[in-house]
Amino acid sequence: NATELEQALEQLNEPIWNPKLIVLIMGRLRTFGRPERSIQIFEDAMERGIDNNIYMINACISACERLRRWEKALDLLEECKVRGLTPTIVTYNACISACEKVGQWEKALEILN
Repeated sequence: NATELEQALEQLNEPIWNPKLIVLIMGRLRTFGRPERSIQIFEDAMERGIDNNIYMINACISACERLRRWEKALDLLEECKVRGLTPTIVTYNACISACEKVGQWEKALEILN
């Protein structure tokens, strides 16, 4: 469960900043109802200079979608484009859903174009 995952993370003396592991942890936290912690891990990885990939960004956008943080989701979509990463259907779906959940239909339609 999420509590056990959090305890395991806290017990690490030296955090393991492997992008694949980060994506796995972020996804599990979101699944266990801790999307805010998932975003925090993403931001910590960015601060540490971890080279994020589309999967890390997708995990963060999905967490933003759960938290109805549509503006951050769209910022991350734009970051993909700036960094030369190709957004996936997961990227677009999570961004559209984040906009839809807060009534930002115009923004959702912009993503489709």
